[in-house]
Amino acid sequence: TGKATQAQAAVQAAAAASLPPAASLPVPPAGSSDADLKPAVGTLVHSPRGASAAAAAPLPFSTKSRKEKSLGVLCRNFMELFRDAPPNPGTQGPVIEICQIADHLGVKRRRVYDIVNILESIDVVCRVKKNTYRWHGKENLPHFFAELQRLGQDEAQAGRYSPARGMAQTCQKLIQIFLVSQRTEIVLNDAAEEVLGPVEESDEAGYQKAMKTKVRRMYDIANVLQAIGIVSKENIGSNSTDSRPSFRWVFEVPPGEMHRFRPGGTYVPP
Repeated sequence: TGKATQAQAAVQAAAAASLPPAASLPVPPAGSSDADLKPAVGTLVHSPRGASAAAAAPLPFSTKSRKEKSLGVLCRNFMELFRDAPPNPGTQGPVIEICQIADHLGVKRRRVYDIVNILESIDVVCRVKKNTYRWHGKENLPHFFAELQRLGQDEAQAGRYSPARGMAQTCQKLIQIFLVSQRTEIVLNDAAEEVLGPVEESDEAGYQKAMKTKVRRMYDIANVLQAIGIVSKENIGSNSTDSRPSFRWVFEVPPGEMHRFRPGGTYVPP
């Protein structure tokens, strides 16, 4: 989206002076072919033991349990592949081949795309071309969130609001709720309506079906955000009427301090 691109461009420029230079993998020279974007085996990802993830034998789809296929678990496994990859907000990060990652994790490509679309929306990865992305890392998240907060505050002051469309917008708007309101916990149903818009079905059956769809989308996104340490899910599965399912902000920088990561700001860790 235009806002996502605006946020990413502004954040990368603001963070350039504050982030230390990082070691990186070689970048194909100008004019290189698409084939040059594919790294040699062993350089695509960095596994904890230094072995190539592509070289490991993937589990067939049929052996994976439903829990192992959840977005949260898949995202943790995906992030583990890049645990040792150097942070790089520019164009020199490791290349991510969707087909290769899907084969290694033993899942269909669309499941990897669900994760990658969310990670792209917060600039952890960026798209290079079809089926190919580049790793940026999590180190730039505070700067990205600070810019996302500014954009959300501008929208609120101008009285502009439009429901989120697609996974990327939904993820950004969910994060913006925390950043703009500076709340640290949001009830799941409230978050679904604030981000995706109110349910307009008049009959009870239609309302419940529409709300279930909204909640499922929010839940999928929260699974990924929880796996990378931005939010946590609270009271999930609780039968208590006083303990409604909710999302809690757990990122290292609280929403009220995020503005310090804007250009010219100074953040002092607690």
